[in-house]
Amino acid sequence: MQRRGKRECTEAGAARAQVSQRLADRRAEIEGAALLRAREIADPASVADPVYAQGLSEAVSAAVAYAISVLEGASGEYPEVPSELLAQARLAARSGVSLATVLRRYFAGYLLLGDFLVSEAAGGRSLSPADLQPLLQEHAAAFDRLVSAIGEEYGRERRLRAGRLDPRNLAVVKGLLTGSAIDASSLGYELDQSHVALVVSGPDVRKLLRRLAPELDRRLLAVEADDGTVWAWMGGREPIDAGRLEHRLGEEAQPAVFGIGECARGRRGWRLSHEQARAALGVATRSQSRIIRYRGAALLAAALKDEVLAESLEDLYLSPISSHGRKAKSLCATLRAYLESGRNVSSAAAALGVHRHTVNNHLRLVEECIGEPLERCASHLELALRLAELKQPANRQSGDVVAGKGGSVDKTKGLLTSNNSADG
Repeated sequence: MQRRGKRECTEAGAARAQVSQRLADRRAEIEGAALLRAREIADPASVADPVYAQGLSEAVSAAVAYAISVLEGASGEYPEVPSELLAQARLAARSGVSLATVLRRYFAGYLLLGDFLVSEAAGGRSLSPADLQPLLQEHAAAFDRLVSAIGEEYGRERRLRAGRLDPRNLAVVKGLLTGSAIDASSLGYELDQSHVALVVSGPDVRKLLRRLAPELDRRLLAVEADDGTVWAWMGGREPIDAGRLEHRLGEEAQPAVFGIGECARGRRGWRLSHEQARAALGVATRSQSRIIRYRGAALLAAALKDEVLAESLEDLYLSPISSHGRKAKSLCATLRAYLESGRNVSSAAAALGVHRHTVNNHLRLVEECIGEPLERCASHLELALRLAELKQPANRQSGDVVAGKGGSVDKTKGLLTSNNSADG
Protein backbone atom coordinates (compact mmCIF):
# COMPACT_ATOMS: atom_id res chain seq x y z
CA MET A 1 0.00 0.00 0.00
CA GLN A 2 1.49 3.31 -1.05
CA ARG A 3 2.11 5.83 1.68
CA ARG A 4 0.36 9.13 1.47
CA GLY A 5 2.53 12.19 1.39
CA LYS A 6 2.56 14.85 4.06
CA ARG A 7 0.92 17.30 1.70
CA GLU A 8 -1.94 14.90 0.93
CA CYS A 9 -2.56 14.32 4.65
CA THR A 10 -2.61 18.04 5.28
CA GLU A 11 -5.07 18.61 2.46
CA ALA A 12 -7.29 15.76 3.69
CA GLY A 13 -7.25 17.22 7.21
CA ALA A 14 -8.22 20.63 5.92
CA ALA A 15 -11.04 19.18 3.83
CA ARG A 16 -12.27 17.19 6.83
CA ALA A 17 -12.29 20.32 8.96
CA GLN A 18 -14.22 22.12 6.24
CA VAL A 19 -16.84 19.35 6.08
CA SER A 20 -17.21 19.37 9.88
CA GLN A 21 -17.66 23.13 9.87
CA ARG A 22 -20.30 22.92 7.15
CA LEU A 23 -22.22 20.36 9.18
CA ALA A 24 -21.95 22.59 12.25
CA ASP A 25 -23.31 25.52 10.21
CA ARG A 26 -26.30 23.39 9.20
CA ARG A 27 -26.82 21.99 12.69
CA ALA A 28 -30.24 23.59 13.18
CA GLU A 29 -31.41 22.15 9.86
CA ILE A 30 -30.08 18.71 10.73
CA GLU A 31 -31.72 18.76 14.17
CA GLY A 32 -35.08 19.74 12.67
CA ALA A 33 -34.94 16.91 10.13
CA ALA A 34 -33.84 14.41 12.79
CA LEU A 35 -36.60 15.43 15.19
CA LEU A 36 -39.17 15.10 12.41
CA ARG A 37 -38.02 11.54 11.66
CA ALA A 38 -38.06 10.68 15.37
CA ARG A 39 -41.67 11.85 15.64
CA GLU A 40 -42.64 9.93 12.51
CA ILE A 41 -41.35 6.71 14.06
CA ALA A 42 -43.47 7.19 17.22
CA ASP A 43 -45.45 10.21 18.35
CA PRO A 44 -43.98 11.39 21.70
CA ALA A 45 -47.36 12.93 22.56
CA SER A 46 -48.67 9.39 23.11
CA VAL A 47 -46.52 9.18 26.25
CA ALA A 48 -48.39 10.44 29.32
CA ASP A 49 -45.39 12.23 30.84
CA PRO A 50 -44.94 15.62 29.08
CA VAL A 51 -41.31 15.68 30.20
CA TYR A 52 -40.62 12.85 27.75
CA ALA A 53 -41.55 14.95 24.65
CA GLN A 54 -39.40 17.83 25.87
CA GLY A 55 -36.55 15.48 26.61
CA LEU A 56 -36.77 14.00 23.11
CA SER A 57 -36.03 17.42 21.53
CA GLU A 58 -33.09 17.94 23.87
CA ALA A 59 -31.79 14.44 23.14
CA VAL A 60 -31.92 14.99 19.36
CA SER A 61 -29.93 18.20 19.74
CA ALA A 62 -27.35 16.49 21.96
CA ALA A 63 -27.04 13.53 19.56
CA VAL A 64 -26.39 15.77 16.54
CA ALA A 65 -23.82 17.78 18.49
CA TYR A 66 -22.14 14.53 19.57
CA ALA A 67 -21.91 13.24 15.97
CA ILE A 68 -20.41 16.50 14.70
CA SER A 69 -17.89 16.59 17.55
CA VAL A 70 -16.71 13.11 16.54
CA LEU A 71 -15.99 14.34 13.01
CA GLU A 72 -14.26 17.47 14.33
CA GLY A 73 -11.95 15.54 16.65
CA ALA A 74 -8.89 13.47 15.97
CA SER A 75 -9.36 10.14 14.24
CA GLY A 76 -10.20 7.28 16.64
CA GLU A 77 -11.08 9.55 19.57
CA TYR A 78 -14.65 9.60 20.81
CA PRO A 79 -16.13 11.97 23.40
CA GLU A 80 -18.26 10.73 26.29
CA VAL A 81 -21.88 9.94 25.50
CA PRO A 82 -23.88 13.06 26.47
CA SER A 83 -25.73 12.86 29.77
CA GLU A 84 -28.90 14.11 28.05
CA LEU A 85 -29.01 10.93 25.94
CA LEU A 86 -28.59 8.65 28.94
CA ALA A 87 -31.26 10.56 30.86
CA GLN A 88 -33.69 10.23 27.93
CA ALA A 89 -33.00 6.49 27.74
CA ARG A 90 -33.95 6.15 31.42
CA LEU A 91 -37.06 8.26 30.87
CA ALA A 92 -38.06 6.09 27.91
CA ALA A 93 -37.75 2.97 30.08
CA ARG A 94 -39.85 4.54 32.82
CA SER A 95 -42.48 5.75 30.34
CA GLY A 96 -42.99 2.36 28.71
CA VAL A 97 -41.38 3.30 25.38
CA SER A 98 -39.88 0.15 23.87
CA LEU A 99 -36.15 -0.18 23.30
CA ALA A 100 -36.90 -1.01 19.65
CA THR A 101 -38.51 2.42 19.21
CA VAL A 102 -35.59 4.14 20.91
CA LEU A 103 -33.02 2.41 18.68
CA ARG A 104 -35.06 2.96 15.51
CA ARG A 105 -34.92 6.68 16.18
CA TYR A 106 -31.14 6.59 16.62
CA PHE A 107 -30.72 4.56 13.45
CA ALA A 108 -32.85 7.05 11.50
CA GLY A 109 -30.68 9.87 12.82
CA TYR A 110 -27.52 7.98 11.91
CA LEU A 111 -28.66 7.53 8.29
CA LEU A 112 -29.78 11.15 8.06
CA LEU A 113 -26.47 12.53 9.28
CA GLY A 114 -24.63 10.17 6.92
CA ASP A 115 -26.54 11.69 4.00
CA PHE A 116 -25.60 15.21 5.13
CA LEU A 117 -21.98 14.11 5.53
CA VAL A 118 -21.72 12.70 2.00
CA SER A 119 -23.46 15.77 0.58
CA GLU A 120 -21.07 18.20 2.25
CA ALA A 121 -18.01 16.12 1.38
CA ALA A 122 -18.93 16.36 -2.28
CA GLY A 123 -19.22 20.16 -2.22
CA GLY A 124 -16.65 22.92 -1.86
CA ARG A 125 -13.17 21.57 -1.18
CA SER A 126 -14.29 17.97 -1.53
CA LEU A 127 -12.80 14.89 0.07
CA SER A 128 -11.57 12.12 -2.15
CA PRO A 129 -13.28 8.71 -1.82
CA ALA A 130 -10.13 7.50 0.00
CA ASP A 131 -10.53 10.29 2.59
CA LEU A 132 -14.31 10.02 2.86
CA GLN A 133 -14.26 6.29 3.63
CA PRO A 134 -12.47 6.52 7.01
CA LEU A 135 -14.73 9.42 7.95
CA LEU A 136 -17.81 7.28 7.31
CA GLN A 137 -16.21 4.45 9.28
CA GLU A 138 -15.68 6.76 12.28
CA HIS A 139 -19.27 7.91 11.96
CA ALA A 140 -20.40 4.26 12.08
CA ALA A 141 -18.09 3.42 15.01
CA ALA A 142 -19.36 6.40 16.98
CA PHE A 143 -22.94 5.33 16.29
CA ASP A 144 -22.17 1.80 17.50
CA ARG A 145 -20.68 3.12 20.76
CA LEU A 146 -23.65 5.43 21.21
CA VAL A 147 -26.43 2.85 20.78
CA SER A 148 -24.50 0.39 22.97
CA ALA A 149 -24.44 2.93 25.81
CA ILE A 150 -28.10 3.81 25.27
CA GLY A 151 -29.14 0.15 25.27
CA GLU A 152 -27.22 -0.55 28.49
CA GLU A 153 -28.72 2.48 30.23
CA TYR A 154 -32.22 1.54 29.10
CA GLY A 155 -31.78 -2.04 30.30
CA ARG A 156 -30.35 -0.92 33.63
CA GLU A 157 -33.35 1.32 34.22
CA ARG A 158 -35.79 -1.44 33.32
CA ARG A 159 -34.12 -3.82 35.76
CA LEU A 160 -34.23 -1.25 38.51
CA ARG A 161 -37.80 -0.38 37.63
CA ALA A 162 -38.84 -4.00 38.14
CA GLY A 163 -38.79 -3.36 41.87
CA ARG A 164 -38.81 0.41 42.14
CA LEU A 165 -41.36 2.05 44.40
CA ASP A 166 -42.07 4.99 42.10
CA PRO A 167 -44.18 7.61 43.96
CA ARG A 168 -45.45 9.00 40.65
CA ASN A 169 -47.18 5.68 39.97
CA LEU A 170 -49.30 5.84 43.13
CA ALA A 171 -51.80 8.32 41.67
CA VAL A 172 -52.22 6.14 38.57
CA VAL A 173 -52.67 3.01 40.68
CA LYS A 174 -55.24 4.70 42.93
CA GLY A 175 -57.23 5.80 39.91
CA LEU A 176 -57.18 2.33 38.39
CA LEU A 177 -58.30 0.78 41.69
CA THR A 178 -61.37 3.02 41.72
CA GLY A 179 -62.23 1.91 38.19
CA SER A 180 -61.32 5.18 36.48
CA ALA A 181 -60.46 5.08 32.77
CA ILE A 182 -56.79 6.01 33.20
CA ASP A 183 -53.92 5.36 30.82
CA ALA A 184 -51.79 2.74 32.57
CA SER A 185 -48.93 2.71 30.03
CA SER A 186 -46.66 4.72 32.34
CA LEU A 187 -46.67 1.84 34.83
CA GLY A 188 -44.80 -0.47 32.47
CA TYR A 189 -47.06 -3.28 33.67
CA GLU A 190 -49.66 -5.13 31.59
CA LEU A 191 -53.10 -5.24 33.25
CA ASP A 192 -54.65 -7.73 30.81
CA GLN A 193 -52.85 -10.74 32.30
CA SER A 194 -53.00 -12.92 35.42
CA HIS A 195 -52.11 -11.25 38.71
CA VAL A 196 -51.45 -12.01 42.34
CA ALA A 197 -51.46 -8.97 44.60
CA LEU A 198 -49.54 -8.42 47.82
CA VAL A 199 -49.90 -5.74 50.46
CA VAL A 200 -46.83 -5.63 52.67
CA SER A 201 -46.08 -3.86 55.92
CA GLY A 202 -42.47 -3.72 56.99
CA PRO A 203 -39.03 -2.38 56.13
CA ASP A 204 -37.01 -2.88 52.97
CA VAL A 205 -39.26 -5.23 51.00
CA ARG A 206 -38.17 -3.80 47.63
CA LYS A 207 -35.15 -6.07 47.22
CA LEU A 208 -37.12 -9.16 48.15
CA LEU A 209 -39.93 -8.45 45.68
CA ARG A 210 -37.44 -7.55 42.96
CA ARG A 211 -35.62 -10.84 43.47
CA LEU A 212 -38.71 -13.06 43.69
CA ALA A 213 -40.50 -11.67 40.60
CA PRO A 214 -38.05 -13.01 37.96
CA GLU A 215 -37.60 -16.21 39.94
CA LEU A 216 -41.35 -16.82 39.59
CA ASP A 217 -41.26 -15.61 35.98
CA ARG A 218 -43.43 -12.60 36.83
CA ARG A 219 -43.43 -8.89 36.04
CA LEU A 220 -43.56 -6.71 39.14
CA LEU A 221 -45.46 -3.52 39.86
CA ALA A 222 -44.91 -1.98 43.29
CA VAL A 223 -45.89 1.37 44.80
CA GLU A 224 -45.66 2.76 48.31
CA ALA A 225 -49.05 3.76 49.68
CA ASP A 226 -49.76 6.76 51.87
CA ASP A 227 -49.86 4.60 55.01
CA GLY A 228 -46.35 3.23 54.35
CA THR A 229 -47.47 -0.19 53.15
CA VAL A 230 -46.25 -1.50 49.80
CA TRP A 231 -48.86 -2.42 47.21
CA ALA A 232 -47.44 -4.94 44.77
CA TRP A 233 -48.63 -7.09 41.90
CA MET A 234 -46.88 -9.99 40.21
CA GLY A 235 -48.25 -10.68 36.75
CA GLY A 236 -47.76 -12.96 33.78
CA ARG A 237 -49.58 -14.55 30.87
CA GLU A 238 -50.09 -17.81 32.72
CA PRO A 239 -51.80 -18.00 36.13
CA ILE A 240 -49.45 -17.91 39.09
CA ASP A 241 -49.84 -20.31 42.00
CA ALA A 242 -50.49 -18.07 45.01
CA GLY A 243 -49.59 -21.01 47.23
CA ARG A 244 -46.12 -21.16 45.68
CA LEU A 245 -45.64 -17.46 46.34
CA GLU A 246 -46.79 -17.95 49.92
CA HIS A 247 -44.31 -20.82 50.31
CA ARG A 248 -41.39 -18.79 48.91
CA LEU A 249 -42.14 -15.87 51.19
CA GLY A 250 -42.21 -18.28 54.11
CA GLU A 251 -38.67 -19.37 53.28
CA GLU A 252 -37.39 -15.80 53.55
CA ALA A 253 -36.21 -14.42 56.88
CA GLN A 254 -37.93 -11.10 56.20
CA PRO A 255 -39.16 -8.95 59.15
CA ALA A 256 -42.31 -7.91 57.28
CA VAL A 257 -45.99 -8.87 57.29
CA PHE A 258 -47.57 -10.02 54.02
CA GLY A 259 -51.16 -10.15 52.87
CA ILE A 260 -51.57 -12.21 49.68
CA GLY A 261 -54.56 -12.11 47.34
CA GLU A 262 -55.70 -14.87 45.03
CA CYS A 263 -54.78 -15.24 41.37
CA ALA A 264 -57.16 -13.36 39.09
CA ARG A 265 -57.10 -12.11 35.51
CA GLY A 266 -57.54 -8.76 33.78
CA ARG A 267 -58.21 -5.35 35.26
CA ARG A 268 -61.06 -6.60 37.42
CA GLY A 269 -58.84 -9.38 38.76
CA TRP A 270 -56.03 -6.89 39.34
CA ARG A 271 -58.34 -4.86 41.60
CA LEU A 272 -59.95 -7.88 43.28
CA SER A 273 -56.65 -9.53 44.18
CA HIS A 274 -55.48 -6.24 45.71
CA GLU A 275 -58.58 -5.94 47.90
CA GLN A 276 -58.09 -9.56 48.99
CA ALA A 277 -54.46 -8.84 49.87
CA ARG A 278 -55.48 -5.81 51.94
CA ALA A 279 -58.02 -7.88 53.82
CA ALA A 280 -55.46 -10.63 54.41
CA LEU A 281 -52.96 -8.09 55.75
CA GLY A 282 -55.58 -6.96 58.26
CA VAL A 283 -55.61 -10.49 59.64
CA ALA A 284 -51.83 -10.92 59.48
CA THR A 285 -51.08 -7.75 61.45
CA ARG A 286 -53.29 -9.01 64.28
CA SER A 287 -52.02 -12.58 64.34
CA GLN A 288 -48.82 -14.45 65.00
CA SER A 289 -48.49 -15.32 61.30
CA ARG A 290 -46.46 -12.87 59.23
CA ILE A 291 -47.89 -14.27 55.97
CA ILE A 292 -51.63 -14.65 55.43
CA ARG A 293 -53.25 -15.72 52.18
CA TYR A 294 -56.81 -14.58 51.58
CA ARG A 295 -58.13 -18.07 50.79
CA GLY A 296 -57.53 -19.24 54.35
CA ALA A 297 -58.70 -16.07 56.10
CA ALA A 298 -61.62 -14.77 54.03
CA LEU A 299 -64.31 -15.17 56.70
CA LEU A 300 -62.04 -13.87 59.44
CA ALA A 301 -61.14 -10.82 57.36
CA ALA A 302 -64.80 -10.10 56.68
CA ALA A 303 -65.71 -10.46 60.36
CA LEU A 304 -62.97 -8.00 61.35
CA LYS A 305 -64.66 -5.37 59.17
CA ASP A 306 -68.20 -6.21 60.31
CA GLU A 307 -68.69 -4.94 63.86
CA VAL A 308 -72.22 -6.34 64.11
CA LEU A 309 -71.04 -9.82 63.15
CA ALA A 310 -68.02 -9.72 65.48
CA GLU A 311 -70.04 -8.54 68.48
CA SER A 312 -72.83 -11.02 67.76
CA LEU A 313 -70.43 -13.96 67.62
CA GLU A 314 -69.00 -12.97 70.97
CA ASP A 315 -72.43 -12.58 72.58
CA LEU A 316 -73.81 -15.81 71.14
CA TYR A 317 -70.86 -18.11 71.79
CA LEU A 318 -68.09 -16.75 73.99
CA SER A 319 -70.05 -14.84 76.61
CA PRO A 320 -72.16 -17.87 77.63
CA ILE A 321 -68.96 -19.94 78.04
CA SER A 322 -67.25 -17.20 80.05
CA SER A 323 -70.10 -17.32 82.60
CA HIS A 324 -68.41 -20.44 84.01
CA GLY A 325 -65.58 -18.33 85.41
CA ARG A 326 -62.24 -20.10 85.76
CA LYS A 327 -63.66 -23.25 84.19
CA ALA A 328 -64.22 -21.23 80.98
CA LYS A 329 -60.49 -21.42 80.30
CA SER A 330 -60.57 -25.21 80.23
CA LEU A 331 -63.73 -25.28 78.12
CA CYS A 332 -62.31 -23.00 75.45
CA ALA A 333 -58.97 -24.80 75.40
CA THR A 334 -60.82 -28.08 74.81
CA LEU A 335 -63.07 -26.52 72.21
CA ARG A 336 -60.15 -25.06 70.30
CA ALA A 337 -58.24 -28.37 70.30
CA TYR A 338 -61.37 -30.15 69.10
CA LEU A 339 -61.91 -27.76 66.22
CA GLU A 340 -58.24 -27.66 65.21
CA SER A 341 -58.12 -31.48 65.10
CA GLY A 342 -60.95 -31.63 62.57
CA ARG A 343 -63.58 -32.28 65.26
CA ASN A 344 -61.92 -35.50 66.35
CA VAL A 345 -62.24 -36.19 70.09
CA SER A 346 -59.33 -38.64 70.28
CA SER A 347 -56.96 -36.25 68.47
CA ALA A 348 -58.06 -33.37 70.70
CA ALA A 349 -57.46 -35.45 73.82
CA ALA A 350 -53.99 -36.44 72.60
CA ALA A 351 -53.10 -32.84 71.80
CA LEU A 352 -54.17 -31.71 75.28
CA GLY A 353 -52.78 -34.71 77.14
CA VAL A 354 -56.11 -35.65 78.75
CA HIS A 355 -58.65 -38.50 78.62
CA ARG A 356 -61.28 -38.71 75.89
CA HIS A 357 -64.10 -38.55 78.43
CA THR A 358 -62.69 -35.25 79.71
CA VAL A 359 -62.95 -33.80 76.22
CA ASN A 360 -66.48 -35.19 75.80
CA ASN A 361 -67.57 -33.75 79.14
CA HIS A 362 -66.24 -30.33 78.21
CA LEU A 363 -67.90 -30.36 74.80
CA ARG A 364 -71.29 -31.33 76.33
CA LEU A 365 -70.94 -28.47 78.81
CA VAL A 366 -70.17 -26.05 75.92
CA GLU A 367 -73.34 -27.20 74.13
CA GLU A 368 -75.36 -26.55 77.29
CA CYS A 369 -73.86 -23.05 77.53
CA ILE A 370 -74.60 -21.99 73.97
CA GLY A 371 -77.91 -23.84 73.69
CA GLU A 372 -77.27 -25.78 70.47
CA PRO A 373 -75.27 -28.81 69.31
CA LEU A 374 -71.71 -28.24 68.12
CA GLU A 375 -72.37 -29.91 64.78
CA ARG A 376 -74.70 -27.03 63.91
CA CYS A 377 -72.49 -24.14 65.00
CA ALA A 378 -68.89 -25.41 64.92
CA SER A 379 -67.86 -23.02 62.14
CA HIS A 380 -69.36 -20.06 64.01
CA LEU A 381 -67.63 -21.07 67.21
CA GLU A 382 -64.29 -21.39 65.43
CA LEU A 383 -64.70 -17.95 63.91
CA ALA A 384 -65.62 -16.45 67.29
CA LEU A 385 -62.54 -17.99 68.92
CA ARG A 386 -60.23 -16.75 66.16
CA LEU A 387 -61.69 -13.25 66.36
CA ALA A 388 -61.13 -13.21 70.10
CA GLU A 389 -57.50 -14.25 69.56
CA LEU A 390 -56.93 -11.36 67.17
CA LYS A 391 -58.37 -8.90 69.68
CA GLN A 392 -55.86 -9.94 72.35
CA PRO A 393 -52.37 -9.06 70.99
CA ALA A 394 -50.68 -9.14 74.40
CA ASN A 395 -52.22 -12.46 75.41
CA ARG A 396 -51.58 -13.96 72.00
CA GLN A 397 -47.83 -13.65 72.42
CA SER A 398 -47.81 -15.33 75.83
CA GLY A 399 -50.30 -18.10 75.09
CA ASP A 400 -53.44 -16.56 76.71
CA VAL A 401 -55.51 -16.08 73.65
CA VAL A 402 -59.27 -15.86 74.05
CA ALA A 403 -61.34 -13.41 76.01
CA GLY A 404 -65.09 -13.12 76.09
CA LYS A 405 -66.94 -10.43 77.99
CA GLY A 406 -66.79 -12.47 81.15
CA GLY A 407 -63.05 -13.19 81.23
CA SER A 408 -60.04 -14.59 79.41
CA VAL A 409 -59.46 -18.11 78.16
CA ASP A 410 -56.05 -19.78 78.46
CA LYS A 411 -54.89 -21.85 75.50
CA THR A 412 -52.29 -23.78 77.47
CA LYS A 413 -53.07 -27.31 78.54
CA GLY A 414 -51.75 -26.91 82.08
CA LEU A 415 -54.96 -25.36 83.39
CA LEU A 416 -57.01 -28.02 81.69
CA THR A 417 -54.92 -30.83 83.13
CA SER A 418 -55.17 -29.38 86.63
CA ASN A 419 -58.97 -29.71 86.45
CA ASN A 420 -58.96 -33.36 85.30
CA SER A 421 -60.21 -34.81 88.56
CA ALA A 422 -63.12 -32.43 88.73
CA ASP A 423 -64.11 -32.81 85.09
CA GLY A 424 -63.64 -36.55 84.62
